[in-house]
Order: sequence, then C-alpha cells, then structure tokens
Amino acid sequence: MPVTECQENNKPGFKWGDENKCYTYNPNDKTSKEQARKKAIKQGVAITISQGKYNFKNVRVSFDYDGTLSTDKGKKLLENEQKQGNLIYIISARKNIEPLKEFAKKHNIRLDRVFATGSNKNKVEKIKELNIFKHYDNSNQVKDIISKTDGLKVDLVLLESFATIGERGGIKESKKAPKSDTPNPNPKGEGTAKGNASSTRGAVVTKEIEDNLRKKVDDFNQRYKDKLKYGVNIGMLKSVYQRGIGAYNVSHSPVVKSAAQWAYARVNAFLYLVKNGRPENSKYVGDNDLLPKGHPKNK
Repeated sequence: MPVTECQENNKPGFKWGDENKCYTYNPNDKTSKEQARKKAIKQGVAITISQGKYNFKNVRVSFDYDGTLSTDKGKKLLENEQKQGNLIYIISARKNIEPLKEFAKKHNIRLDRVFATGSNKNKVEKIKELNIFKHYDNSNQVKDIISKTDGLKVDLVLLESFATIGERGGIKESKKAPKSDTPNPNPKGEGTAKGNASSTRGAVVTKEIEDNLRKKVDDFNQRYKDKLKYGVNIGMLKSVYQRGIGAYNVSHSPVVKSAAQWAYARVNAFLYLVKNGRPENSKYVGDNDLLPKGHPKNK
C-alpha cells in the first residue's frame, strides 16, 4: 500500500493505505508536510515489518563509514538496501571526503549523495536536512545527538561492535568478553601481534581496526575527558588490542572464537578501567602501564 493523502479536522495529511492514522500538517509549512509524509512511511514500515513483507523502494537510507561501511557487516547491509531499491547516502563525521568517494564509486553510490561533515553533530544535522528515513551507524554518541534533536525522526540502526559505549555513557559489556582465566586447551590460537606493543607508540593494526579504535577514542574523549581530566589516545588502544591478540595465542576462555574478539574484549576492559578508575576484574592489571597520566592506577 502506498502513502495516500487524507484529511482530519479540516487539515491535510498523509497516511499509509486506507485504514490507518492520518498525520496532518500545516499546508503553509513545507517542513511540517515532509514530517507528516515521513510519519506515514514509518507507519507503513512498522505494519509491513510486522507482516514480514518489508519491500519498500526509493526510501532514503544513509550509512556512516568508519566502523559501519568499512566493515563486512556494513557492506552486507548496504547490499541489502541497494537490492531493495533504496536511495543510498554516505554521511560520515570524517573531514576528508576522498576515501568516501572512492568507496562510493566501487559500490555504485552517486557522488552527490556522499558527505564528509567533520563531526557527529554535523552528521546528524545532515541526516535531518536530507530527510533520511533510516541511518546505519556504530556510534552511541550519534544515537544521543539524534534523541536530542528536535524535529528529527529517523530509524537508527546501531551496529554494535566490541568495546562499545552504552546508552547512558557507561562502557557496554561485550557478550564475548572473557569471563574467567580458563586456560586455552589449544594454545596455538590465531592471529599475530604486530609491531611493538610495549608502549603507546609501536603497535601495528590494520586500517579497518584502527578506524574502529579511533572512533572509540573520539567517543570516549568527547564523553569523559573534561570530567576525568584525562582521556585515551589511539596509541593506547592499538597497544591494548595487540596485547589481546598476543594473549589469545597463549590462553583464552573457550567461549571466545577468535583473536579479534579477545582483543576487542581487552579494549573494552581497558576503557572501563580508564572511566571508572578501577578494573571490572581485579586481576586485570596487565595494561596499567598504558593508562593516562593522572589515572589512579597509573604508577
């Protein structure tokens, strides 16, 4: 069923199909009209999803890049949205638009639908400006900004990765984080720690991992640095990550299936330690040497 015009209390509006609610608007207000149309579409989405028949076309869908389109999961979601016939946008907090354009060319996304906004706040403003119907991201800060932005109604799909920040600002526990010191029965493991992780300067990670870690640095510092009087940097998290890769080769909980999961879980534990001044697990002391100056556990 398409969006149809309707009237209620002598006001024009839009609704999904014939029997559903009519969302009215001020006929002299273009913004009000667009919001009414958007509400009707959202109503249709909810109804159609509940019936298992989601099959819209020409809906405006946007993707963040770092930690979203830069991941295999993000690329699969992009492919699914393109198959639906939706209008795809890339809206990133990056300042440099060139890598985004390169990605867009490879994945048949129009270049005039690619935006590097410079910050998460500007990203959300662009989402609002373009009347985006659905947005994919992996930043809880974006979620917070969207929730506080008047007049913005967008379906946010939050891609959760390991060591994320929760809704209320706390470090969100990873379901795959290590729960014990259970020895790994197969110590060969997988993955190899590269570079020198003995300080905050020498660890080496892939570009995709560095992008994910850098986003976590930005999110954490924007939330806590002013309050704590110290923050984290990319060198710290790269070293923590690579120590996790190396530790996986020696021992890990049997429930953890990959070196990357173990490494991200260690990043999760480190961010918890920085924020709260103490580790979640009292046995976790192996990364205290990487803590920022001023932290109570930094000796």
